[in-house]
Amino acid sequence: MSLVFVTDVFDAPLARGGLLILMLFLALSVGERRYGVLAVLVAPVLVLLSSHAAAHEPPIDYLRTALVAFVPVVVASGLGHWVFWTLRDSSRRVTV
Repeated sequence: MSLVFVTDVFDAPLARGGLLILMLFLALSVGERRYGVLAVLVAPVLVLLSSHAAAHEPPIDYLRTALVAFVPVVVASGLGHWVFWTLRDSSRRVTV
């Protein structure tokens, strides 16, 4: 979410192009080894490719609205992972 916020702050086409090249390079250099990093870098690249510089509301208002949508998703995801971990049989658990 913070990467999308950072990419949305830049309005100059040259800055947006530089960020796009940098993030595409990072996404391609990670390759298939780390899917998590690749998934994190895909969202800002899509934002840079799909949107053009336009007038936005102040960043703090944007952040408040985004957090209202982001926090329930993180809570539901964390709850789902916890339920999945606790409901699976003990033979598949990793011993510590």
